[in-house]
Amino acid sequence: MGKSNGPEIIHIDEASRLTGLSYAQINYLRKLGLFPTSVGYVGSRYRVGWAQHEIETWGNERKAHIAGSIDGREVARLLGLGYKRFFKMVSDGRFPKGFKIPGDSGKLRWDKHEVTRWIERKKRRAEKLEKEALGPPVVKAHKKPQEEITNADVQHLCELLLAVIDTFMEVHTLIPGEKKVRHKLA
Repeated sequence: MGKSNGPEIIHIDEASRLTGLSYAQINYLRKLGLFPTSVGYVGSRYRVGWAQHEIETWGNERKAHIAGSIDGREVARLLGLGYKRFFKMVSDGRFPKGFKIPGDSGKLRWDKHEVTRWIERKKRRAEKLEKEALGPPVVKAHKKPQEEITNADVQHLCELLLAVIDTFMEVHTLIPGEKKVRHKLA
């Protein structure tokens, strides 16, 4: 590590250790402009260097961002969906798009709290729609005490039921040689 009057300058080996990224990931992020800007060279081999506190800060922010996010498989599990169906929702715009964290293998991630808020909003909306569909609560009127049902009442109801069945059978009895007609329910 190089020493100077200003901040301590570190090279890529130390930057890799502090951030948890490989050399290739750091160089790729540098090309994209997503890694802290280098401040100079370290040693006689003209290796690029950074201010140590900037790399530590960047690495800590990255780790916090990863810790506060979840990947697509976890979001799909929380929603009770399959992985492909979840990503279909994302591509259709029915679920917010994720983000990529530099150096995290290019995986899409979602903020845990945002996913939780989205799920809660959907639950509240479903409850509201259910209440609207059911209408206002039904207030039951006071019932009169029911009268006792006697054997004569049961006998009368059975006779009525048998009469209805007999009538139904007469109307729907097929005469031999006639086509069977299907009656559709309206």
